[in-house]
Amino acid sequence: MDFDRIRAFIAVSDEGGISAAARRLGQSKSLISKQISDLEESLGLRLFQRTTRSLSLTTSGERFYGRIFPLMAELNDVFEEVTGEAGEARGHLRITTPVSFGLAVGNGCMASFMTSHPEIRIDLHASDFHEDLAGRGFDLAIRVGHLADSSLIASKISETKMLVCASPDYLNHQGTPQKIDDFGDHACLIYANAQAGNRWDFWEGGQLVRQRIKPRLAANNGDNLCMLAEEGLGIVMLPEFIVAHAINRGSLVRITGPWTLDVLGVHAVMSERRMMTWSLRLLLDHLKNDIPKRLKNLLQPQTQT
Repeated sequence: MDFDRIRAFIAVSDEGGISAAARRLGQSKSLISKQISDLEESLGLRLFQRTTRSLSLTTSGERFYGRIFPLMAELNDVFEEVTGEAGEARGHLRITTPVSFGLAVGNGCMASFMTSHPEIRIDLHASDFHEDLAGRGFDLAIRVGHLADSSLIASKISETKMLVCASPDYLNHQGTPQKIDDFGDHACLIYANAQAGNRWDFWEGGQLVRQRIKPRLAANNGDNLCMLAEEGLGIVMLPEFIVAHAINRGSLVRITGPWTLDVLGVHAVMSERRMMTWSLRLLLDHLKNDIPKRLKNLLQPQTQT
């Protein structure tokens, strides 16, 4: 059996088309198409249902994928590990991360990983939208908060606290909330795509309190919200990694009281159809070791209350 044909088959299955598979493997579309045709001929099976716009697996193709994928994943891991023992680990990984998380900790984490593994190439895509990992050819995504897609394989790598903050100027003019329901009388800056909309979640005495707020402005990026809060437009509730630098330099003040806020999980997630290669395993191990340290050291000790 020709391993290149099988790699082409897996890539086309994962990407949903010849063009995307060719980009993933760094080969021409004509070569990928020929490898698929040759594989189908050698097996005597039709593996793909072809339309003018896409390819989808036939019943035989699904059955073949289910049997061959774990075998190829293991074989690929063996090749990468053996090759790495003779020199540097090699590979090409496509990663997606939220914009604000990448700026705060992700970029530094990737830089340290690539310094340790100079032969591994990284394509880093920053987006605040949950990308289709298999459809877009991503090996791994870093996601913060609730995981809605149960079809993904998730590995928790750290946690981050939510904080409520405002500028000193805003608090001097509008006062500092002392109780949860005080937030209902303040101008609040919110995520445009937040499911909660006009409510913020607090915890008091072990009970969840969903406080109604008055959104003054909505934005689809946490860094924008942070900067607008620094300008004195209102109060924000954001992950610590977004507001830490502003708190450290004194342009935002953390608002505390008789409440606690949610702690968000930071996860590395992968498509269930993505091979766990040796280079990907090395990256996952690095994330689990490096990111908790970076998140822990964001706030300067004297600024924590």
